[in-house]
Amino acid sequence: MAYRNGTYISFHANGTDIPTDSDIKYYNLMKAWTEKGDDDFTMINSHEKSSSVRDSSKKATLRLSLQERLRNSRNMVLIAIRINKRTARVIHIPFKKAPIKSALDQFGHDNLPSGSLVYYTRETYVKWGLIGNDRAYSSSI
Repeated sequence: MAYRNGTYISFHANGTDIPTDSDIKYYNLMKAWTEKGDDDFTMINSHEKSSSVRDSSKKATLRLSLQERLRNSRNMVLIAIRINKRTARVIHIPFKKAPIKSALDQFGHDNLPSGSLVYYTRETYVKWGLIGNDRAYSSSI
């Protein structure tokens, strides 16, 4: 069995490496949070654990590389995805450092979310500093 300690980050590259034209900017931000090292946000990047592939690689080569990365990952962050018919076990969080760190620490291949779509509590959002401690609560978070 593979040693699963990495985080696989899935994002829509939109066929470009220009950060403003795709979701790669969020992937790069997560890498920067890890490299900065001024707090306890750490992440083992599954993309860096195996050989890299390019868009010009054969589909079979791409598929094998992606499967290897996923097998060696403890968890997966999907930056943009559509969930149909409650088939994925996911959590919905804002793209902020504290929620992402919390999710990476809590969930993995051996500790999946309890349902098809799980939300954090209001108290958790207060703890992260994303909302105030008053009674007004916005459902748009």
